[in-house]
Amino acid sequence: QTAVAVNDADQTGVNIEPDTNATFRIISGAVCKKDGGAGDCSSGTNLEGLAGIEVFAYSQAAGGGSNFTQTASDGTYSLRVPGATGYTVEAWDHRAGPLPMLNSVDTSGGDATSQDIVISTPLTVAVNIEDGASGAVVLEEIFIELFDDSTGIRQNLFIENDSNGT
Repeated sequence: QTAVAVNDADQTGVNIEPDTNATFRIISGAVCKKDGGAGDCSSGTNLEGLAGIEVFAYSQAAGGGSNFTQTASDGTYSLRVPGATGYTVEAWDHRAGPLPMLNSVDTSGGDATSQDIVISTPLTVAVNIEDGASGAVVLEEIFIELFDDSTGIRQNLFIENDSNGT
């Protein structure tokens, strides 16, 4: 490994390369949504691979490291990481926020394939704001927070009334 201190001057001519003693492995899988949200991304009702999801893997175990990528158009991903135990694989959807994570992914003895992150096909939530007499209410702004206890995923929505032209 090469250590480079960058203070006030540019550093040039430094070859940064991975540790030559490390064995790199692959963590791969897919990020998908399907009815029921259980199992893997190989089959299911209304199965859809999710493109453009950011996927991160990291391990604090000895010899571990980290890496990130983005899912392909079919929802698949592949990361190269140093062989180690205890990798956590997290995914982030810019529309929905954090997705369920995988824990204890082991690459110490070989590649870790089929590391799928599966979410349930989203359901529709209708929010009606009414007064005590079941009449509609006009608000200047409202903040709505939805939380799924089973996955720990939280979604926030802020709505402003623009009927006054602002």
